[in-house]
Amino acid sequence: MAARTYAALFQVLAPVIGPAGFRALFARSVKLAQAHHPSLSSIRTRAASQETVPDHVIGQIVTSLTSLGPAAATELATEVYAMFYELLTKFIGETLVHTIVQGALPTVGATGPEEKK
Repeated sequence: MAARTYAALFQVLAPVIGPAGFRALFARSVKLAQAHHPSLSSIRTRAASQETVPDHVIGQIVTSLTSLGPAAATELATEVYAMFYELLTKFIGETLVHTIVQGALPTVGATGPEEKK
């Protein structure tokens, strides 16, 4: 599920923020989640050169998730994607992110962003 979500989000967001931008924000989300989830501590979110984000980060997350029970795996994946969503909304705005994500993952965020009156 985590890998399919990553692929769906990459497909719709990479044209907006670029593949490198997507990977950088996702890697940052993983880095932030590592503080709360020791099972992610072995994941390297940067290449040795520090210039590129490795493509294998999602594979490492999936491996970490499979070693956990279903409840813990769901909690961990939810936290990573919540951090990703938060970073992305700061970067391009909540309304645009919600619209794009809703198109890629129709069951996510069914309530949508709060309307400002």
